[in-house]
Amino acid sequence: MDIEKLKMKFEKYLTGFDLENRNILRKQKHTYRTVEVSRYLTKGLGLGEEDVILACFIALLHDIGRFEQEKRYSTFEDLLSIDHAEFGADLLFKQNLIRDFIREESFDYIIEKAIREHNKYKIDSGISGEVLLHVKLIRDADKLDNFFVKLTEPFEAFFKKVDIGGEKLSDEVYQTFLERKAILNSVHESNLDKWIKSIACVFDLNFQASFQYIQQKDYINQLFDKVNYRDQETIWRIEKMKGVVNAYIEEKIRIGEERWR
Repeated sequence: MDIEKLKMKFEKYLTGFDLENRNILRKQKHTYRTVEVSRYLTKGLGLGEEDVILACFIALLHDIGRFEQEKRYSTFEDLLSIDHAEFGADLLFKQNLIRDFIREESFDYIIEKAIREHNKYKIDSGISGEVLLHVKLIRDADKLDNFFVKLTEPFEAFFKKVDIGGEKLSDEVYQTFLERKAILNSVHESNLDKWIKSIACVFDLNFQASFQYIQQKDYINQLFDKVNYRDQETIWRIEKMKGVVNAYIEEKIRIGEERWR
């Protein structure tokens, strides 16, 4: 596999979509950044060149379902449309779109499982070995760039209101965060709950290199501080959560992935 040739094929695929559409353009940029984050993680793990290229290829295709999702439903909200990971994997492997990108079939199973699993709340317990490695890699790379997206895009890219600082944080989201757990999606979440849920994705990262990356970028503190909180109880809770998550990141960097993956 030649990742640069694969990128050219991906660009050709994107000609079928409106690249003037802000959502499509944002997802295109997210895709390319996720490729680079994947490269960073694989190098940090000391993986061989074949795994590096495979991880980058999975990153290139991990959100392929998003483009058609936006085209058909005018949203990236899976709860309001389709599961973009399942849809993307079906496009590639049930409609055979994968052969437009690569003729070789030996990596198909790894690629398909990684794409299907990249957005799930928990990884399928039946996955192991090299497949599990690549599932974890794309999940981490995707989350790391999603932190960047949340930090750099305006609130109106994610919510119908620009200011979410007057909202209160729900007890459920707060307690789950303190338990150092990722938080399930819910149709009934407030905007602030959704924001904190996106930060809580840090508790689902898998590799020491991922925690080093996020600490170097200082994404978590910046994401917390992006909101102008005005509810006093919420302000107190935010400070508590910041302490919990920063201690967690320090712990994972200190322990390393070998002892707890």
